[in-house]
Amino acid sequence: ETWVRNSLPERGRSATGWKPLVFMGQHTVDVDIETALSPDFSSEKPLFWKVEPANKNWLEIDHWIEEQVQTLINNEDLFDFRLAVFPLAPVSACIALGYYLTNRPRVLAFQYHRDDHTWKWPNDVQFQDDVSVSGFPDAPVNDIGNLAICFSLSDIVTDDVVNELEQNFCGRIDIKAPNPSTGWLQHPNQLKSLSKIARQVFENSRKLFPNIHKWHIFYAGTAPGAVRVGQQINPTMCPPVQLYEFAFNRKPDKPAYLLSILLGI
Repeated sequence: ETWVRNSLPERGRSATGWKPLVFMGQHTVDVDIETALSPDFSSEKPLFWKVEPANKNWLEIDHWIEEQVQTLINNEDLFDFRLAVFPLAPVSACIALGYYLTNRPRVLAFQYHRDDHTWKWPNDVQFQDDVSVSGFPDAPVNDIGNLAICFSLSDIVTDDVVNELEQNFCGRIDIKAPNPSTGWLQHPNQLKSLSKIARQVFENSRKLFPNIHKWHIFYAGTAPGAVRVGQQINPTMCPPVQLYEFAFNRKPDKPAYLLSILLGI
């Protein structure tokens, strides 16, 4: 197998292995890394990072993720660095992970397919570039305030849950799958497409809402998609970004989306 990998690199995406990172939340699952990466391969033993909001507040989690990423990429050539991420952490942590990684290194993000209990992408699924974007004005809006950026991929981010935060948003941008569901992500090219769409959304948001002092991201989607979205937030060009966690069992006096990490401060 080693000879094949070194002598026939066309079997995989490259002759260089990937550094595996298992990024988990409260619940853990088995990760068969070599099967998921095949025909590529891992270059070393996997790192295991665990995020548990029940044990640390979001500010502590944010700082911890930043420190871990800085240690991970220290002295690395980011344009040649290869990282394979297996995420099942809360979406705020996944967006923050992508944010601190930036979009310079080569990152593969894998989806856990619960029905088959595997991280390997299905072989019989065709890629459909079907995510739409709406909400941008025809001309720049010079209002000063907040902008809502909503990703409806695995579920719909409704007007009610956004409006109940009473942030007086100057605008709302929607990135939406045609039929949001937990089974939407089935092909790695969907992540590539989502990355491009998110990058364009963020660039257009800067141009068309130039005086916004904070973006608020409401993300209803999968963990690997959250990592890729976070990678497209440019820390030197974007305003501070407020992230949220959806509360499934919220108290009657609490909003559906709870404040989590504030990026860019």
